[in-house]
Amino acid sequence: MKAKEREWPRSRYWLAYFLHSRHERLPIDIDELRSVAASKPTAALLECLAAMWWRRGRHPWLVRDALSRHGDDPAYVQSLRLIGREELYAAGLLNGALVEKHAHRLDETSHFGLGGARRVLGWRFELSMRLLSDLVSTELLRLTLAQCGCRALRATIDQVLTDKAAHKAFFAERLTLAYADFNFVRRNARRQRLRAMFACGLAWAVLKHAPLLAATGTSATGFARRCWRTFNESLEQMVPYKRDALLSALALQRHRPWGQLETRT
Repeated sequence: MKAKEREWPRSRYWLAYFLHSRHERLPIDIDELRSVAASKPTAALLECLAAMWWRRGRHPWLVRDALSRHGDDPAYVQSLRLIGREELYAAGLLNGALVEKHAHRLDETSHFGLGGARRVLGWRFELSMRLLSDLVSTELLRLTLAQCGCRALRATIDQVLTDKAAHKAFFAERLTLAYADFNFVRRNARRQRLRAMFACGLAWAVLKHAPLLAATGTSATGFARRCWRTFNESLEQMVPYKRDALLSALALQRHRPWGQLETRT
C-alpha cells in the first residue's frame, strides 16, 4: 500500500511495534509484589515510581490534537494511543503493589509538575516534556533495580524499562522530524530551550524524589550527571549542530522505515 503524502515513514513500524509489545508482557506475581511492598522502604520507593506515571496516559488532548494536525498519518495517532495505554499499565502495576493507605497520594502528582498548562504550549512541547521526563524516570528505575531483590519487583521494573526505552526512541524520532524544518537560528534556539527545560525538570525531580535517591544511596550530583549525559545523547539526535547529521537521521526514517532501532533500557 502506498504511503500517504504526509505520513511519517516510521509510523507503521511503531504501530506494529506497540501492537506486538502488548503480547510480550512479563509475567508478574502481584501478590508477591504486594507482600514486598508492605515493608516501609520498598513502599516509599514504589510511591515515588508510581507517581511518575499516574497521569501519563490521561492526556487525551494529545491524541485529539494529533487527529486534527496529523489526520493523514493514522498510524502515528494510534501509536500515541498505545503509548498512553502502556503508561497506564505501568502505573497500574506500581499502584497495585502499594498498600491502600498510600494510594490516595498518587492522584495528586504530575510528572515534571506542569500539569494541564502544557496543553497551551503545543504538541512539540508535550512530546519534549514526555521524552525529558522518561530520561529521568529511566535513571530512577535503574537505581531501584540495582537495589531490589524481589523477583516480582524486578520483573515489574524490567517491563517498565522496556516500555520506556521504546517511548524515548519514538519521541526522539518524531521530534527529529518536527525540528527538521527549522532554520539554523531556530534549531540553536530550540537546543537552548530544551537544555533549560531539562535543567528545570531535573532539579524538580531531584527534589521530589530525594527519598528514593537516599534509599538507593545515590548522591544528587551523581544522579544529575548521569541524567545529563543521557540527555545530551538524545539532544544530538533531535537537534544536531551539523545539518548532515540531521539529514542522515531523516534519510534513515525515509528509506529504512522498517529498520529496527536500538531501544536501550
